[in-house]
Amino acid sequence: MKGTSIASSVWAAEHDLDWALWTLVGSYYLREGAIGTNEYYGLLSWNWCEPRNSSFLERISALQYPFQGPGSAQSNPHKIIFHPSTGLCVLRSSLFEPLKLGPCSDSEGWSYSSEKTLTLKGTYFCMQAQGLDQPAKLGLICSSSGSKWETISDSKMHLSTIVDGDARVCLDVGSNNELITTSCKCLSKDNDCDPTSQWFKVVNSTRSRYQDATELEGFLWTSDMNHWKGLFGHWI
Repeated sequence: MKGTSIASSVWAAEHDLDWALWTLVGSYYLREGAIGTNEYYGLLSWNWCEPRNSSFLERISALQYPFQGPGSAQSNPHKIIFHPSTGLCVLRSSLFEPLKLGPCSDSEGWSYSSEKTLTLKGTYFCMQAQGLDQPAKLGLICSSSGSKWETISDSKMHLSTIVDGDARVCLDVGSNNELITTSCKCLSKDNDCDPTSQWFKVVNSTRSRYQDATELEGFLWTSDMNHWKGLFGHWI
């Protein structure tokens, strides 16, 4: 997922776009006289037992929930920090461990101030860079340069700060989905450079942290796909 496809997912998240994916079926009993025809655009595999493309499903998982849509408007408005190439959001494990990526449904609210600090909503803790190639963590001293985050580059999706006096770094994804700060990538027009690990988007949201999963998500991850094939197969 690169280029325009990532830009599309960012646009969909920013505007809380309603969407649909066609089609569910993985194959057909009988279609145009042929038995067992494969549906190449189907969400499920040919035998209906698993998603056809699990990595794609993971990347769009965040968009299966409304960020601001019906049923969420009663919550307090806040921000989430969305990582479009994985479909995950920035989470905290604890107040002392590195920040990490995880399901957007588990994301707590953030606020982004005019002083360019990203603060965990309802607390005094802000996102801080510790140094080059070091983990990004929460901290209480939010006036330091490593706590000021701005969007740079033409994409406006590099979250950047200054460490060690004058070294510019960007938020990035390290091992085990933990967040680190590394040298900013692809700021020049290099078509061979891939910046997507450093692309983040601060998105408006009103949904609660533990919103129930959508029916689609529950369906996709059911352990017995053949049960559903038995229910729906005679309509296909």
